[in-house]
Amino acid sequence: MEKVQAGDRFVGWVKHPVLTTRQKFDLVVEVGPGDDKGAWKITDPNKRLQAGKSYEGPCKVIAEEGDSIIFRDEDTVLNGTLNGAGPGTISGRAMQGGLKWGGFFEELSRDGQIAQSQSVVRRHIAGLPGKEHLLAYSIVPDADGYGTSSGSRLPRANFLPCNTTAAIPIENDNFIGKVLLLYRPTEGLDRGHPYYDHFRSRKRGWELRLQGKFKKAPRGRLYVGAVLRDFNYDQPVASTSILAMNTAITLVKYTYRIYFSWGARCKEALQTDAELGHAVSDLTVFDQIIITPASRPIPPISSDLDEPSDVYGLSLMRRDVGLAEYSRMVQEVESSLNTQDTYTFRLWGPAPFLDVLNWQLKMGARVSLDHFMQDFPIHVCMYDLPDGHDQTSDDPRHLESKKRYYFDFMGWSNVVSIAPAIFQRYVFQNAPDGFVMQLSRQFSNNSFHSLNSGSFMSVESTASRRPFWRRWLDRLRWIPKSTCNFNSLPQPLPA
Repeated sequence: MEKVQAGDRFVGWVKHPVLTTRQKFDLVVEVGPGDDKGAWKITDPNKRLQAGKSYEGPCKVIAEEGDSIIFRDEDTVLNGTLNGAGPGTISGRAMQGGLKWGGFFEELSRDGQIAQSQSVVRRHIAGLPGKEHLLAYSIVPDADGYGTSSGSRLPRANFLPCNTTAAIPIENDNFIGKVLLLYRPTEGLDRGHPYYDHFRSRKRGWELRLQGKFKKAPRGRLYVGAVLRDFNYDQPVASTSILAMNTAITLVKYTYRIYFSWGARCKEALQTDAELGHAVSDLTVFDQIIITPASRPIPPISSDLDEPSDVYGLSLMRRDVGLAEYSRMVQEVESSLNTQDTYTFRLWGPAPFLDVLNWQLKMGARVSLDHFMQDFPIHVCMYDLPDGHDQTSDDPRHLESKKRYYFDFMGWSNVVSIAPAIFQRYVFQNAPDGFVMQLSRQFSNNSFHSLNSGSFMSVESTASRRPFWRRWLDRLRWIPKSTCNFNSLPQPLPA
């Protein structure tokens, strides 16, 4: 980085004995409208600030000789050096009210932030102990939303290693708890696997466990499922996908309360608050829910929870009572959700149809999710909508402006390439210290792009050698070959 100019945006941290009480606070600096003006925002990521400690306002930008740069207002001065902590960074001393000792700051430019996130994910992939594995991240937005408002940070993508012996803590503005992602390795299950006893007597290939408390009581119905937060909507929906999805919805609509949407496409996708793609249902998606009152001990999330002791509270298991009764019981639970009880959720029902490690749908034949998702990840989310939305709203769409997210888990398999544009949208971070992915077979042969995005079976290359049903499945695409060609949509970075 040679200079700072209007339009530049830097994200990092600042630490000062007075300004931040010796804690690292989030720092965002935006330069503009001229090269000598800007705005900054300092916030406490852990919400420990006393009233008046958070700050947002204008600042001056002063470029000095050499690599020196100063951001300041009447009370606060950041005296920095271009590329001081690496390419694309600004680092230096922070001064407040004339106090010059003990203050430091460090910031990344947009390009530097992207490069750092790419490096973090490369390390995650290189550290995977085997061939096919799931890369999962917990998405934590800035307090102002998903990085859309002026001065807001990009959402953090916190790494969630799988098969950990202890659950990984998660927290956002609406939920606090911990999560476990378990799966059976494709190389085979042996006694060295931390969940050998769990998987050896079960056919499922994976399981999600979530435990915690609501920090804010849900306003209305909760929805759980897939939301395409990072999809390229500059394309129409393929006709074969419409036919297949209509058939699938017809088969399940009398069993589950499904909300499905392709999302706004082409010109409509350019509108403010355009709807994203959804395939969600209510809490009956979970195979088990345990409700633990505040006075009871919390069930160990990494233990066998199929038949938990009554001491842990009320346990609802779909397979034990049948879907109709389970749905009735879950509706009663949903109406009494609160911020005092602890809730444990388990999900494995889609496992027979969804091979997350090989990134495939199992529909008799296996169909690559690459046909539907291209090179974008899937988000599994829980969110609510305002009370009465389904009954009273004239607009049934699930718009982002109306939602309150309780969790957002983003993931993809390491056997597919991921769109470089994803690094423009999130700040990827490591898991907390001490949490590593554990499997019995300790070897790794992974690279950043394990396969090219076009390496899956294509219709053109082998159509003449496959039967009709196989060729039809290959045409079953969420991603059509034509696009709307509206260049104002975000474009992926060059590989």
